[in-house]
Amino acid sequence: MASVFSVARPLFTNSRVVRTLFGRFGVFLVFACLGDFYYNYLGGTLQTGSWYEAIWTALNIVPIVIVGTWDHEKIENSNVRPLL
Repeated sequence: MASVFSVARPLFTNSRVVRTLFGRFGVFLVFACLGDFYYNYLGGTLQTGSWYEAIWTALNIVPIVIVGTWDHEKIENSNVRPLL
């Protein structure tokens, strides 16, 4: 539900900052949900140290990168047309 809201929220706003913030985290949440779904329902044979650990680690690092690269002023001053 949160990932659906985070993906839909940027579509209904004219604020560049809100669109960028929710867009970035919405994409992250979609990938996190897909990773959790795969592990819980399809990856029953995954062992510790498998290839899935790299995906899990990347999903933990992505929010840190999103926050670390956030530049409110740069986003506010960019020339982006309204989505709708």
